Amino acid sequence: MIKAIIWDMGGVLIEEKNLTVDDTQIPQIGLSTTELAQMVFYHPLTPKLFVGEERPEKLWKVIGDELNISNDEAQKLGADFWGNPSGIMIC
Repeated sequence: MIKAIIWDMGGVLIEEKNLTVDDTQIPQIGLSTTELAQMVFYHPLTPKLFVGEERPEKLWKVIGDELNISNDEAQKLGADFWGNPSGIMIC
């Protein structure tokens, strides 16, 4: 029987700034993966995502609009971001 669940979001147990992320440029957006991680973790919608008030698709649509890429490209970027070898995952 599960008696407790430990959930880490927003720098409680793991600080995002210390995550090991491949710092190469992402050609389609002109940012490094570290810059993208900072954009995602510190985006105004992110706290709403963590508590279920927003969906991941909405966050990536807004980020896509901010980066001037299509919604399809933004959703693929989101899937690639969360599935990267650094082990960062959400939702």
